[in-house]
Amino acid sequence: MFDGKMLNEEMLKAGYAGLMTIPPNVKYENRFLDAYRCARKNKNGLWK
Repeated sequence: MFDGKMLNEEMLKAGYAGLMTIPPNVKYENRFLDAYRCARKNKNGLWK
């Protein structure tokens, strides 16, 4: 993570990734879910 950005979050925002969370790796679950929902709402990437 550099300058507060994460590659997986940026890919979700752009609409080029699906969301999958597997416990115990849930630290950023809400952050990733927000990015995923935003991409779908705005019809980015795969959601066009």
